[in-house]
Formats: sequence, structure tokens, C-alpha cells
Amino acid sequence: MKTRPLDHTLVSSTALSKHSSSEQLCPEFFYNIRYVAKTGRDSWPWSYRRMGVYHKHYFKNGSSTWIILQPTAAAKRLPTLTLTNRDFAAILPHAFLFQSTAQSWRAYLKHLEYEVRKDVCPVSLYALYTIH
Repeated sequence: MKTRPLDHTLVSSTALSKHSSSEQLCPEFFYNIRYVAKTGRDSWPWSYRRMGVYHKHYFKNGSSTWIILQPTAAAKRLPTLTLTNRDFAAILPHAFLFQSTAQSWRAYLKHLEYEVRKDVCPVSLYALYTIH
């Protein structure tokens, strides 16, 4: 059986580029977000997933180019977000994406804690009573 190391990198890269029709800098973001999602299965109710994101923002006219691979439900809502502050329009959607996937990690870690406590507590009690 072959194994390969897991890459736990959330952000692959960001860059600034010059738009071809003007000399204005346009931020480009491209990264993968790894997250967990509930599946509803009884055997293991979690699935490891990832979403690829590319975004280029044009400050001059406020437009953006987005490519999202395997989008989450939250990512599909990005076009409906209303951003009133143009200064932060390039970065706020990314904060929204990270925040939306962070919530599932919290639930997943609580599930893991429950599983560990369920297995450890009976052993600890057994050891306490058999030592004396």
C-alpha cells in the first residue's frame, strides 16, 4: 500500500498583477480550503473536502472574476452578498469563505472529543477500581 503525506495548507498563494488595459494593480487570490462536512452516515458522519478558489479584483471599476471549484453552499451565496465598502471588497468575500468552513471544524472537533471521552472514561474508571 502506498501512502503520501497530507498537505494541510489552507492558502496556496496570492499575487498582485497589473491589468493589461491599465497600469492599476489588481489583487489575485488563489488557494484551496480544506474543510469537513457532515455526511449523515452512521459509521463515520464526517467527510474531508476541499474547495478551490481563484479571484481577481479590479479596483478601477469594482468588478471581479471568480472561479470556484467544488463550492460549498456558502460559496454559492457569494454573488448575493452586498459589499458597501469598496476598499474591502477584494478581501471580505475570502473572510466569509474561511469563516463559513471554520464552523464545521468546530463541530468536527467536538465530535472527536466526544469519541475520545467515550472510550477513555470507562477505561479510567476501570483502572481506578482495579488498582486498589
